[in-house]
Amino acid sequence: MPMGNFLSKELIARLPLYNRYFYEYFCSGLERVSSGTIAKKMGVAPSQVRNDLSKFTIAGQQGYGYSVKNLYMSISEQLGFHSVKNCVLVGAGAIGRALIGNKMFVNQGFRLLAAFDARGAGQTLNGLTVRPMETLRDFAAAERIDIAIVATPAEDAQAAAQQAYDAGARGFLNFSYTDLRLPPDAVAENVHLLDSLMRLSHKMSLNKQ
Repeated sequence: MPMGNFLSKELIARLPLYNRYFYEYFCSGLERVSSGTIAKKMGVAPSQVRNDLSKFTIAGQQGYGYSVKNLYMSISEQLGFHSVKNCVLVGAGAIGRALIGNKMFVNQGFRLLAAFDARGAGQTLNGLTVRPMETLRDFAAAERIDIAIVATPAEDAQAAAQQAYDAGARGFLNFSYTDLRLPPDAVAENVHLLDSLMRLSHKMSLNKQ
């Protein structure tokens, strides 16, 4: 059962990393892994890993480590991966085209059903036909869309997100360089590449000091 209300914001921020590493261990056939091995990949102390994973009902055993399968399944459930999420992509420009066909969607339970674009409708990208923007609302409502991935120019993002919200989407992965204004029952995760480059530049300047 998801326990998000009982986890710290810092641990919630680390959960995707734990999920990725346990997924890699699981796919490689590894059955058990130690806190020291996980800590080295995470870049934290083994005691931090033990403290983090103690929040789940699956305990590690000294000398034997943690069950990879059980913890992978538990963390995946906490992240909401126990059910398939239907997604649409809004904006089939450079970022949108890079996202279409990415295996991460299928591997982690995200089903990309359609792409929409105001200017590129009709083209086929990795087997996905780009649809006109004016069909977004009807399609999203009919297919019970959970998540809208917004990759439009900044000036078009709010209107696109509103259309998806009106059709039932409540999760938004926002690649547009603007902040979306959404009702309280919707959640957004921003991926602002320029912000990341600025943070990277700052870290590089600190290393030179």
